[in-house]
Order: sequence, then structure tokens, then C-alpha cells
Amino acid sequence: MDIVANYNVNKIQIWNRTDHCSEQLTNYRIWTKSATGDWEEFSPGAKTYNPSEQYPLNFTGNKQARYVMIQLTGKGVFLSLAEVKVFGTN
Repeated sequence: MDIVANYNVNKIQIWNRTDHCSEQLTNYRIWTKSATGDWEEFSPGAKTYNPSEQYPLNFTGNKQARYVMIQLTGKGVFLSLAEVKVFGTN
């Protein structure tokens, strides 16, 4: 996801699908990248789907970023989300 310019990102919210396939959101990582930097984990460590979690899922950090990526680990897996919001200041 390109958020057009570098921002000081301090929170990312994720809404999982609620109709079906919500269990596909497992073993994922959240990455950010500035316009000139390398990819860095926004909230370190793999996250795992928990059916009792309340949405949105909130992740906090402090990264200079223009790009946000949510990546599932493993091969042959598909990421399917309802919504992603990125919060910060420029």
C-alpha cells in the first residue's frame, strides 16, 4: 500500500473478513518502508489468527513510512482483508 508520502506512522489497524475465510489471517507480519529506506517490521513477530479477537486489530509503533505491507508467511497462502487503516503525522 502506497500512502503517497513519508509519514511518522504510529498505528495500523486491520479488519479481518467476517463473512468467511477469516482463519486465513494467520502467521502474518506487518512491514513498513520509507521512500528511500528498506522494509522494516512495524510490529515485530508473526501474528496468528485468534477467533475471539475484537476488530479492528491495533498495532502500534513508530516508523517513518511511505509503504505498508501485510504479508502472510508460507507458500500457496492468500491474504484477504476487509480494511486497513494507517495513522500518523507528516
